[in-house]
Amino acid sequence: MNHYTNLPTLPYFRTPAELPAPLPTTADIGNGTEEIRTNYHPNHRRVVVVGGRFVAKFGSKVGENEGYALLFLEKTCPSFPAPRLHAMYKAGERLYIVMDYKPGTNLLTLWPTLKQEEKMFIARQLRKKMDQIRSIASPGIFSDVTGGPLKHRWFYWWPDPRISGPFQTEQDFNKGLALRVQKTWENNSTGGWLAKFLSRHLPGTLQGHPSVFTHSDFHRGNVLVKEINENRSGTRQYEVTAIIDWEYAGWYPSYWEYARCFMDFHWADDWFEIVEHIIKPYPSETAFLKLIRMDLEF
Repeated sequence: MNHYTNLPTLPYFRTPAELPAPLPTTADIGNGTEEIRTNYHPNHRRVVVVGGRFVAKFGSKVGENEGYALLFLEKTCPSFPAPRLHAMYKAGERLYIVMDYKPGTNLLTLWPTLKQEEKMFIARQLRKKMDQIRSIASPGIFSDVTGGPLKHRWFYWWPDPRISGPFQTEQDFNKGLALRVQKTWENNSTGGWLAKFLSRHLPGTLQGHPSVFTHSDFHRGNVLVKEINENRSGTRQYEVTAIIDWEYAGWYPSYWEYARCFMDFHWADDWFEIVEHIIKPYPSETAFLKLIRMDLEF
């Protein structure tokens, strides 16, 4: 199935009749004072709420893939709680992405206050929503939303298409991972023993995983919820209002979403037990990816 036809070209603007309010200008966005914190220096990326109706993400370190992911989700899963894209354009070196403002509390902030029943109520909603996107008909390759190179940092920063993709098969994807490790060892002028190990064993270990649509940065900080009810026992119920930050989204092996949850995050509480109720577990594949991360980033 070809998902890459009829992609809009930049600049992209939704028609005025479809907007919830007049679109903020570039000046309105730049003067925004209600900041949403990011891990980037503000010279490279800022995220601001504008007029209580829009969120704008802009800067030189903002990529088009997120905007295309939002358009893709709107087309294929219109009921999915992702922000709606209203504009995407460039001004100088900066890319501007203007989206719906989605109300809600960050799940990471709320988590320590939740009872087990409340966590599971949220988890059941997230399972249905993640199943939605994972069941979208796949193009059969491993790529970003537009069919280009994968945007996860292990792939994206390397200009070599053997590492960055897109990949036609899972075997090619595995070769890309092994080559990425090899290049890191070469840059450090050391022997690539792990790269050789991966070249021998990745094809037999990571195989038989179809390409599925993947958020690729799924964690509590990217889930927004709001309280909708409290029963007589004092148990609160929350509705998932949004899953945000789709910049790394694309077509990855089916284990990637689960494994990605464990590659960067600490075993600090029960979140990782809850994840197994949201996404099918892939423990063996996760262990292999954890090994790769320890080699690449420590």
